[in-house]
Amino acid sequence: MGIVFEQVLILFIFVTIGFVLGRTKLVNSEHSQMLSKLLVYVFLPCNNIKAFSSNCTPKYLSENYVLVIIGFIVLFILMLVIHFLAKPLTKNKYDRYVYEYSMIMPNYGFMGYALAESFFGEVGLLNFIMFSLAFAVYIYTIAFTKLTKSGFAPKKLVTNPALVSIAIGLVLGLTQLPIPSVIQSVLSKGSVCMAPVSMVLAGLVISEFNLKEIVKRWEIYPVTFVRLLGVPILAGIILKLLGANETILQTVVLFAALPCGMNTIVFPKLVNEDCRAGAGLALVSTVLACATIPVVMSYIFNLV
Repeated sequence: MGIVFEQVLILFIFVTIGFVLGRTKLVNSEHSQMLSKLLVYVFLPCNNIKAFSSNCTPKYLSENYVLVIIGFIVLFILMLVIHFLAKPLTKNKYDRYVYEYSMIMPNYGFMGYALAESFFGEVGLLNFIMFSLAFAVYIYTIAFTKLTKSGFAPKKLVTNPALVSIAIGLVLGLTQLPIPSVIQSVLSKGSVCMAPVSMVLAGLVISEFNLKEIVKRWEIYPVTFVRLLGVPILAGIILKLLGANETILQTVVLFAALPCGMNTIVFPKLVNEDCRAGAGLALVSTVLACATIPVVMSYIFNLV
């Protein structure tokens, strides 16, 4: 449990650094935009290509493709259940979907990748990415459409840097094509930047809002409870009863235990929609996750 708490605390310290930089105006919104682009177009792709090219061999894929299938099953179940849980929270349809999305979708791309690699190593990270593919499809289809009040844009899927980099890494891994040492170094150094930069960015985004105002929303707290405790504990218990192996259990429970995703801030900003509900969820769930992730991991895996 100590190791888990330490890794979560390290990431939270980076969130705090970002928050302080934003509040003291040492970093402004233009800087955060630059960090966001570096993260999405450089560091995250480096991380994906490195993980897949190094570990996604034909043998690995034949043994672990089931993680993708499980990801789609879990997503489908969550969509059905969470839809009904979100209904009593508010009459505002847009805010209701923000709460629905937050209970379904954790902050897996930034915080999750970093924790998966810290806890389980590079192969564990690859398992995590494989499981999360279904959720990536959900983000750029249903979620993007609803959070931006726009139509479905297939281009978002085929041009998304995360999915494109996964495809590149998959090809390199399956074919075992040699990668020049210079490129390997670039991928390695770029991937190391992902976790701290993503957490600093989260802190910067949260710093833009009035904390007293956004934490007053009572709906934030039941949503956070479901996101941080309800979903991961229930998933862990069901998987244990079904006799899931350690790889599946580790991957799904860690994914489910993460705080609320940041797209309830990012996507509404694209269309000038009110994103205070998303900001409140990101703030409260990220703070509480420092305590709940170690507790959930200890409960499920009996870590001491």
